[in-house]
Order: sequence, then structure tokens, then C-alpha cells
Amino acid sequence: VFAAFYRSLFDPGREAVRPVMSRGTTIGEAVVWIDPAVPWTVNRKIGPEPDPAWFDIPQGALSHGHPNRGRISGEPCQLPEIPQLYTRRFDRIAHGSSHAIEVIVTAFANFRRDTGYEGEILVGSISRPHGKRFPPHRSHQSGRDVDIRLPMLPWFATTIDPEPEQIDWFAVWGLIDAFLATGQVELIFIDHSLQRPLYYAALSMGASVEELDQIITWPRRDGKGKQLIRHSSGHEGHIHVRIRCGEDEPSCRTRRY
Repeated sequence: VFAAFYRSLFDPGREAVRPVMSRGTTIGEAVVWIDPAVPWTVNRKIGPEPDPAWFDIPQGALSHGHPNRGRISGEPCQLPEIPQLYTRRFDRIAHGSSHAIEVIVTAFANFRRDTGYEGEILVGSISRPHGKRFPPHRSHQSGRDVDIRLPMLPWFATTIDPEPEQIDWFAVWGLIDAFLATGQVELIFIDHSLQRPLYYAALSMGASVEELDQIITWPRRDGKGKQLIRHSSGHEGHIHVRIRCGEDEPSCRTRRY
């Protein structure tokens, strides 16, 4: 039964199997076996304290307009290479507003410190140096959107298109929680089919049902809602985080969702 419950987390077409014990059931000898090959990759130890040098972010790159119709003004601001936090996949399309870059670095630094997670995480597209149109993306124009590849379980090689059962969902939730803690997240997109294991990982790590009702769309079947974590097609292998406009960005615009 418990194995079926675990498998059901990764099958969007199957109802989650919940072990049920009726009144009057007699329990004999219970044997609990813990697989030593499945390490707990988060919250096992405290990670390194953030280095102040990580936050030496050039100022003056400002977001203008909407995420799908915008630009970045000022001196280009590139996500710094900090291998202790993440792997920057691209150079030219890793630019953003100074505010967004600060939020990204802060979230990763706090995530690494608070969870002690040591696995590799790939950061993909943000924006071009001055934003504007960025095919094939519909957004990523104003320097506030970042694609982050889903971290993998340690016995799988890092890939940009993992299977759901290869993903380290505890690490995914820990990273999302670190972004949410900044108070600067506008939206997070991930395919609805992947929200079930994310939801249960969050519960396992201490989030309450009441909290998650305000954060994640699942278990709504239509994938629609006003929560921060929402469905968007094409987001099966990564999360798309949209950062709020900064206080010094008067011409930055937020869509009504």
C-alpha cells in the first residue's frame, strides 16, 4: 500500500493512495525498513554562511514595462558566477534588473545555508542584456523572469529534462520556500502534473495545508487559481520564477492575473 502511495505521487492520472486502517484492526509485528540508498538531501546540516562578496551586485539596471513587453535600462547587470550557489548555463541571456539579480542571489544563498543542500542547480534564461523580445519565450523581456532547472536526486546525472521520479522534490520545495521568504516573488510557473509531488514534499518539510492552499494551485484539477505557484505549459523540467518590481522601478509594470 505504501509503495502504491509513493508511486501515485508521480502519476497525474491516479488518485493518491492513502493507507487506511479501520477500527478494530489488529496489528501484529510491524517491521520498518529504511532504504540506506535514499539519502535525505536537505536539512541534514547547516550550509555555509553567505559571503558578503556575493551581494556586490551592480546597481542601475532597471525593469521597464511588462514581462512580455518590456526592456531593461541602464548598465547591463549579469547574474554573477557563484558556483557555491548555482551553475549559470548561459552568459548573454543571464541578465536582469539589479533588483531581480539581488533577489535571485539572496534566495540561493539562504537556501544553501538553511538546508545544507549540496547538489548542482542550473540557472537558465533570465533576459538579454537590455531585455526586449526573447524568442521562444513569451516573457523574459523586462529582466524579472528566471528559469531554474529542477534539482536532481544525487544518483541521477543532471539533465534539463528529468523524469518526475528523478527530481529531488525536497530540494525543489526548499528552493521555492527560500524565494518566497524574500517577499519578492510575483509568480512561479510549473506544470500542473508536477505539483502533486511538490505539494507532498512541502507537507513533509513542515508546510501546513492552510499555507499551501494560499501558495500552490494543486489539488485543483483544472490547474487554475490565484495562488503564487501556477500551471504553465512547457514548464516540466524547470520552474519559472517572476520577481516583483523593485521600489526604484516606477515604470515597471505588473500584469493582472
